[in-house]
Amino acid sequence: MKKRALITGGAGFVGSHVADAFVGAEWDVTVADNLTTGRRENVPDGATFVDIDVTIATCAIIVIKNEPTTLTISVAHGNPVKPSTAVPRPTR
Repeated sequence: MKKRALITGGAGFVGSHVADAFVGAEWDVTVADNLTTGRRENVPDGATFVDIDVTIATCAIIVIKNEPTTLTISVAHGNPVKPSTAVPRPTR
């Protein structure tokens, strides 16, 4: 049986690279993203895309019930990478 991964935020910068790695490793990948900060064209070929807001519990449950997975990785986030790298916070 093929391994299945659910990547939330998989249309964003980080998530699309994570999804791409799993597709490359021949996993069956589902990307769940509401495209608030991500882009549809970032979703790798070979991955299934679900346009859904996983911050809403009922939506997340629907995705998980319809797409049982071996592994779920959440990289969904409301803050884009670009501003955080342009003005990084100092570390301690």
